[in-house]
Amino acid sequence: MIASKYKNHSFTFFCGNIRRNTIPDFFQQNKIAYMEIVVYETKLKPHQIKEPFDGVLFFSPSGVNSFLEKNSLKNRICFCIGTTTAKALENRTKNIVIASQPTVDNVINEVIKYYK
Repeated sequence: MIASKYKNHSFTFFCGNIRRNTIPDFFQQNKIAYMEIVVYETKLKPHQIKEPFDGVLFFSPSGVNSFLEKNSLKNRICFCIGTTTAKALENRTKNIVIASQPTVDNVINEVIKYYK
C-alpha cells in the first residue's frame, strides 16, 4: 500500500541501533524517500538467574544474547515472539516455541498452552 499510494511522500523511520533491514530495504527498492533516525541504543544487561525455572520468554535476539551471557538453556523451553528471535536460539536448542503472531499476548498464550 505504501509503495503504490504514497510513493511521492517521504517518511521518517525511528529505530534502534540494532535493527533489521526490512524497512530500509523496502523504501530503497521502491525508491521512496526516507530519513532514518536512531532514537535508542540497545545495551545488554546480563543477569544470572539463580532460582529454578523451566522456561524462558524471549522478545528479541538481544534478549537471547543477554540471557546466554550468564545462563544456560539446558533442556528448558524457549518461548519466542517471532522467527528472528527464534533464529538467535537455533544453534543452542531445539526446544523453541514461536508465537503464532508477534505480540506479547501471543507469547503468553503459547506458555499457557504448553504448560496446560
